[in-house]
Amino acid sequence: FYFSKNEDVHSILWEYLSPVVSGFYFNEGRVWIIEQTGIRNATSQEQSVIKKMLSAMIPWFIADVKALEKDYVLVELDEENTFSCKSKNKSLYKDISFHYDSNGVLRTLVFQEESKDITTLKFSSVEKNGSVITSLSSGEKLP
Repeated sequence: FYFSKNEDVHSILWEYLSPVVSGFYFNEGRVWIIEQTGIRNATSQEQSVIKKMLSAMIPWFIADVKALEKDYVLVELDEENTFSCKSKNKSLYKDISFHYDSNGVLRTLVFQEESKDITTLKFSSVEKNGSVITSLSSGEKLP
């Protein structure tokens, strides 16, 4: 996972290597799909789904408190270094939980959708303010 913000332009690389290579790359409003065979332009349906998901997630990435307060209430959970955001109204995510380590580094994100589907993301080898990424793990250049 890679996120970069330059002015109002966001770049996001979401790449899975196991069990199969997959993911997406978002840059300047465009979406590309990452598959075993390489990178391709996203279909209009794929773009729509990914952009909807990102519109809910980007305020979290950039800590846009004003945008978040419109849709969520922040709740500190009993667990140490864990916070949950409860949706005030119908949004893509009903609840988002953040689990930080003792150094304040985000380690786990748990998204619960209105449909009751749950997605858990675990982060390891976190690097803050790393170099700008220009290619996939396979070495293929990003568009």
